[in-house]
Amino acid sequence: METEHKLDAEIPPAHTQPKQFEARNEFVLTHSGDMSERIRNFDWSHTPLGPMETWSRDLLARVLGLAATGRLNSGSEESFPHRSGQYETLLNKAPLGVYLVDADMRIRVVNPIAKAVFGDIPDLIGRDFNEVIHRLWKKEYADEVVQLFRHTLETGEPVESPVRSEYRIDRNATEYYEWRLERIDLPDGQYGVACYFRDVSAQVQVQARIAESEERYRGIVNQSVGAIVEADPSGHFTMVNDRFCEMTGYSREELLSLGMLTLTHPEDLVRSRKQLEQLMAGGAAYEIEKRYIRRDGSVIWVHKSASALRGENGTLQSLIAVLIDITHSKQTEAALQQLNLHLENLVQERTSELQSAIQSLREEIVGRIRVEKELNFNRDRLRVLSRRLVEVQEQERRALARELHDRVGQGMTAVNLNLNILRDQLDAETLARVGKRLEDSISLLEETIPAVRNLMSNLRPALLDEYGLVTALGTHLKDFSSRYGIPVVFESSATPVPRLESSIEITLLRIAQEALFNIVKHAQASEVRLDLTWLGSTVSLSVQDNGVGMDLTRPDAHTGSHGLTIMRERAEAVGGTLKVASEPGRGTTIEVHIPAPSVMQQAAVTGAGK
Repeated sequence: METEHKLDAEIPPAHTQPKQFEARNEFVLTHSGDMSERIRNFDWSHTPLGPMETWSRDLLARVLGLAATGRLNSGSEESFPHRSGQYETLLNKAPLGVYLVDADMRIRVVNPIAKAVFGDIPDLIGRDFNEVIHRLWKKEYADEVVQLFRHTLETGEPVESPVRSEYRIDRNATEYYEWRLERIDLPDGQYGVACYFRDVSAQVQVQARIAESEERYRGIVNQSVGAIVEADPSGHFTMVNDRFCEMTGYSREELLSLGMLTLTHPEDLVRSRKQLEQLMAGGAAYEIEKRYIRRDGSVIWVHKSASALRGENGTLQSLIAVLIDITHSKQTEAALQQLNLHLENLVQERTSELQSAIQSLREEIVGRIRVEKELNFNRDRLRVLSRRLVEVQEQERRALARELHDRVGQGMTAVNLNLNILRDQLDAETLARVGKRLEDSISLLEETIPAVRNLMSNLRPALLDEYGLVTALGTHLKDFSSRYGIPVVFESSATPVPRLESSIEITLLRIAQEALFNIVKHAQASEVRLDLTWLGSTVSLSVQDNGVGMDLTRPDAHTGSHGLTIMRERAEAVGGTLKVASEPGRGTTIEVHIPAPSVMQQAAVTGAGK
């Protein structure tokens, strides 16, 4: 403003400038060379206009107006080319757009910045201003501009437009300009209007982005879960967010009249002041837990993080602090301390109880270990006894089968032979009287003899003792298929199964017999598969059917299943395991795995031990 007043005092009105300002333009009119460079290099600080960098937009516009007037009102034809070149350079180098419209509303002068703004309109010099301006702007705004030009031309009153946005027709965009109109004298004795303008679209957009960023910043600050405050170098609040107002109970207006230490609890004041002074003196940012006194007199605990904003030269500009209400945490901490004390007392009280309980537990553990050892011993003993029981049973079966063979079988064979001899020796009369009864007896005896043989085979299969497990299984499966009409697929491992211990062979045969009996009784199967596998030290038996299966997940799935129980007990008696897999409608599979070194392996081990 001060520079503008100097301009008003030093530069006469526009219509008197050409003559009255001639002496003061001596520098401009008498020095040769590039005029803009001389204006830039000239020391204006000793003139009433002051330093060039302090000139206002209005002052710069008036200097350019004088330059344009000087160009048009050159003093003599001799100096005209020289002065015209100087003013041409001044206009072309000006940081503003400048153009001149004469009394006929035709464009007379356009500098490069103005020409760029006029766009692609050709031959601007001499064109009708009204026609040009209507090609650029909408009719309402173009009419307004033309009317303002005419007003300045007729009245001599300058017009200055504030920054405003208008839509450019030719560019299909909204642009922002600030401009000023001045009336000047032309050489032909008429008036013209000089327009000085500046495209401020970029600045306006930047300002809009800055305003948007500031609004976003205010939103973030106010919506922050923590309190955020800013203070000037003296420590007085200059900005507080909503959370700090809620935290302290003061309004924003009340807080902006207070300082950073005003709310501090007296017991924390000395420590807080010391850290704040260190920060203001150039120290590092710090964190502190302290107490504030709220407006209602209550006390809150806060965690404060404070830092300083400094200029390039290290000058303190402001103080920033982020505060979090930790009152609840402090209360919880105090409660935890009380609880810890209580717990320590409880621990001391219970320690003796725990020690006695631990001693009792140790004694119980020792007792349980002893019982477990006894149970393991008894389990092993039971397994041995079960195995021995199986062996005794098989011995009894073998003995009974031998007795049946030696006595009953041979006796029945002899009776059958005698009956056939007696039938052949009877006369016709006696044969007619007792022949039918004799034939029935022979027939019954012939049926009984195979039944006794089957009974002997079931008691102790002779094939098992003479030829081994594979042969005995194969023979039994053929009899099973023949008797019940169910085909059986029997597969033995590629490695031949050697002779095993008698107890293991008879156990596997009995399990297979029991499994086949269960299939006939429950499975309703149309096919059975039996696999016998030898793995060097383990023998495995698998019996699989395609019958109705069963749901093993049901609690009553094994209720009344004596066959499975018998098979499992037989397997466990010789140190083996039995697994059952079944699903409704998908058949049943029984797998038995028994550690079973061959007889030769066992003999080798026994011999090495001796």
